Amino acid sequence: MNLTISVITPSFNQGQFIDRTIQSVLNQDLTASDEYIICDGGSTDETVEILQGYSDRLRWLSEPDQGQADAVNKGMALTTGNIIAWINSDDIYYPGTLNTIRTIFTEHPEIDAIYGDADHIDEQDHSFEAYPTEPWNLQRLQEICYLCQPAVFFRRTLVSNLGPLKTALNYCMDYELWLRYGQTAAFYYISQKLAGSRLYATNKTLSQRAKVHSEINTMLVQKFGQISERWLFEYAHVRTEEMIGYYYKSLWNPFTEAFQIVPWTGHLATNTSLFTEGLLTECAIDRADKADKITSPIPKFTACINLDQVGFLQKQHFINSLVKHSLWAFWYWQPSALFKVLPQIWHLWFLTNYLCFKRLSKQMLKRIFLTLSPLSRHKYQP
Repeated sequence: MNLTISVITPSFNQGQFIDRTIQSVLNQDLTASDEYIICDGGSTDETVEILQGYSDRLRWLSEPDQGQADAVNKGMALTTGNIIAWINSDDIYYPGTLNTIRTIFTEHPEIDAIYGDADHIDEQDHSFEAYPTEPWNLQRLQEICYLCQPAVFFRRTLVSNLGPLKTALNYCMDYELWLRYGQTAAFYYISQKLAGSRLYATNKTLSQRAKVHSEINTMLVQKFGQISERWLFEYAHVRTEEMIGYYYKSLWNPFTEAFQIVPWTGHLATNTSLFTEGLLTECAIDRADKADKITSPIPKFTACINLDQVGFLQKQHFINSLVKHSLWAFWYWQPSALFKVLPQIWHLWFLTNYLCFKRLSKQMLKRIFLTLSPLSRHKYQP
């Protein structure tokens, strides 16, 4: 049996990128039976004009819809291919991707879904980091979304048996779909880069991060009745960044399930885990505080940016805000886990404020000494 592929692109006002998305699809090894449909939500930019130029090579429609999930569902209903390939209008496929996917699905009829590696790309299509993809584990998927949406492909039978995307979701409709399908379907991971997922300042992932995390948390609680600590701390971190500015990237390391030591938090801990090494000695804290940095193999996405602009009072402000939002997140989404993490959160708050108080006290005493010292009054006199 020759498997056919239906490629679906939801679109709305992505004229800046959609031509590159289209080219990445049409440059695949498509057969005469494969389908490519673009479901546009009534764009008011140059999108429709671009689509008109491809009318002889793909199907497209432009009309109001209920959002991204509705557009994808519409595309699935209007196509008939055995395999569903969903790629957004600002992402790209790498050469040979669809041929690889077709071959695996053909040779392994027991496989329901395939996903592979991907890159985060910028506005000029340059890769700047690998998407943190992991081998398949459903339990782990509840803790971190390690599937990159344009690098996931699934059989149409999953849609027929388990349903399409949830149109009530605006940000995590793909994550919810993987979790729902993963409960009964066999996902197959291939260690090959299949797509580029575009990440830039104005896309939904970055520009509306708090809303994204809030929707994920609510979805997970509704689906499983509980949520991992990681998602709650990440929400708190995002809310903190919104309040005090984007000086920082994530403190939470999903690979070690603990707060990372980044350079400006070197005064908080002496090892890679903040909460698993027990109470820190004052001597060790003081040494790290004076150095104000620590050398450790830290993933790029956890590094501090604008380090020179961050003073210890800003660090204190950041931690205090993080603590406040963490407490709120646990109380709101997972109150049963609040007492479990309370000692950890209190430890973080106490160490930060203790060290800031200590440094402020030293500065104040130094100023008083210089003011009262006879030597300081006559030092610069002839």
